[in-house]
Amino acid sequence: MSEASRYREYFDTIIAIIRKHKKPTTLLDAGCGIGVFLQAVKDVGWKAIGVDRSKSAVMYARSHGLDVRLGKIEELPLKKESFDVITLFQTIEHIEDPIKTLKKIYTLLRKGGTLVMTTPNEQSVMATLLGKSWFGYRNTEHLYFFNKQSLMTMQKRVGFKRIRIASENGR
Repeated sequence: MSEASRYREYFDTIIAIIRKHKKPTTLLDAGCGIGVFLQAVKDVGWKAIGVDRSKSAVMYARSHGLDVRLGKIEELPLKKESFDVITLFQTIEHIEDPIKTLKKIYTLLRKGGTLVMTTPNEQSVMATLLGKSWFGYRNTEHLYFFNKQSLMTMQKRVGFKRIRIASENGR
């Protein structure tokens, strides 16, 4: 199975989870990379926009017919309350000012909107067992490390009310 196929299978699972709780029509994927998730969302009929800071990733996604903007989400002229769902997959730990980004996301979500975010958990079993050798610490692009409590605190501080944090076993 190719890497893209594994990601697509994972993202199809995420779409199924979102559908259980919400009937979205619009989605923004922040840190969308080459657009594998955007394509999956487009395939189920949702209007999807992506944002990424990598010019080459944005160009690749665009060349495959996806609506992807180059830049930081907090700097793009996106209309307030225009998305049912906003996703950040393995992205928040790379952002210089996570609170600023989450504040922007909060304004972009419609009332009752959903934020789906994944990030490595610095208090996970693997992080605890591996210590300094844990992949989250070895990735020099990670600016911040989060755990369930820090994610909860950060989201409450921004204004999110109904917060559910779950662990996944990885891809």
